[in-house]
Amino acid sequence: MKKVILFSGLGLTILGLLLSVQGCDNIDIKNSPTIGGNTDFAENQVGSISKLRGEGLPSDVELKVVDNQSGVIVIEAKCPVSNNYKQLLENLGSTYFSDQTKFVDSQGNFKTSIKLFNSSEGMAFIDPDNRQVVAMKYDAKKGDSWSYKYNGTEKIDFKVSYKSETDDYSYVFFNIKVVKVEQIFHEPGISKIVYIGNHKFGLVGIEFYLEDGTVIQTSRI
Repeated sequence: MKKVILFSGLGLTILGLLLSVQGCDNIDIKNSPTIGGNTDFAENQVGSISKLRGEGLPSDVELKVVDNQSGVIVIEAKCPVSNNYKQLLENLGSTYFSDQTKFVDSQGNFKTSIKLFNSSEGMAFIDPDNRQVVAMKYDAKKGDSWSYKYNGTEKIDFKVSYKSETDDYSYVFFNIKVVKVEQIFHEPGISKIVYIGNHKFGLVGIEFYLEDGTVIQTSRI
């Protein structure tokens, strides 16, 4: 399996999520899970800044919380990209959102924002109608799965592929237990996204798998 960093793991991931979740109307969540839990975390407070780091990236991706409404937060992400990727992002913005500047700021940096619910129980993206699309559940067991329907027949599928029994995941300077949840992607060029979470530290990493065998690995610092 080839391992290559294209530009920003978070940027590609959020772009994929924007297209698969926020870009779709009529999501049916009646029979799909939601999460609750405590949201009073320092990382959820407006102004909180963290970074996402990937091997070989020219710089870290800055993540900044710009809004918090009862635990539903809005995160802005920004990082520099090459001119080639700037053109690609402008084309994607024009094609899917009729806005060439959707993913590019005035300085030519990649930019986007995403709304989510981050709690002691897990993490959920928030769709355009302010409904949860759960991507991480810390109490889930290996093999658990759930899905959301949109546009009548299409689905967003999630499955727990791994849950630690020991502290076997390296994070910063120590090892922790993690849950890994796969999102099976239904867009050309992308196979799956793997979210890696811990009940104390939240989302600690994202892996992005492309159909050509490329794997983009990132971790939050």
